Amino acid sequence: MLQRITLTLEELGLCMMLCGYEEAAAGLVKPTLGEKTDPEWEAIFETASHSLLAKGMWDIERQKQEKIPLKAEIVAFISSYIESSKMLRFTKEKDGTEEYLMFHSLEEDEWIYHHVWETVCHDFSLVKTSQLQGLIDEFYGIEPNVLKDSHSITVPEEVMVTLSQENLEQSSVEQLTSLMDDGNQELFSAFVQDLKEYPSSIDNVSVTYLPSPTEYPTIMDVMFILPYQERLWVISQHDEEQNRPIYLTSCSYQEWMEEVERRIGMSMPVA
Repeated sequence: MLQRITLTLEELGLCMMLCGYEEAAAGLVKPTLGEKTDPEWEAIFETASHSLLAKGMWDIERQKQEKIPLKAEIVAFISSYIESSKMLRFTKEKDGTEEYLMFHSLEEDEWIYHHVWETVCHDFSLVKTSQLQGLIDEFYGIEPNVLKDSHSITVPEEVMVTLSQENLEQSSVEQLTSLMDDGNQELFSAFVQDLKEYPSSIDNVSVTYLPSPTEYPTIMDVMFILPYQERLWVISQHDEEQNRPIYLTSCSYQEWMEEVERRIGMSMPVA
């Protein structure tokens, strides 16, 4: 399989469609490109085929034989990418644009690294499990030696609801903090202050089970993070506990690694 590849949104959509994954292709391109007429789609994908030809990914001989007109390694890559049953997904916002880092599990110790930037650019490569932590840290700009010691508190649901609904520029830190237990107020106040100053929305990390290319994915786990200055804030719930309390943690680097490792190792349902 290819070790590294970069595709535009249109090129990736065309490759997926040619390999028989029409529904997945539509789910990829339509949210960005919107609804188009048939002639418009034809023009878009014809242009994409030309750029694939220029990159050496389009196989004219296979096209003449009425086979999938892509190099064999491209077909193998698309199949592995689409058929993967587990995806780790990391998001962040940069200059008003969402950026995504995903890892699609393969057999044994390999993953497909998938980085989406400027909405339409898709970078792929093969990576080992041991590389994931470093790539995730790089994506978020996390520096191991900078993070402060770990502290964790539970947060009432009504407080999190307030945080998600209020405009923090207009809300009062003191009012939110007063809803917390006395022993938790200092850490919570620091979090709200960082949240006010953070230049974008809270980032999120999720683990998704992908039963098949034609079935709806299932989100198995999600947590929210806010990497800001010397702190890495993590908001999570523990499924194994009753009533699923909400935890707010200022993570040490060791604890952050444990959070990532738990999601890397999370088992998926048996088909």
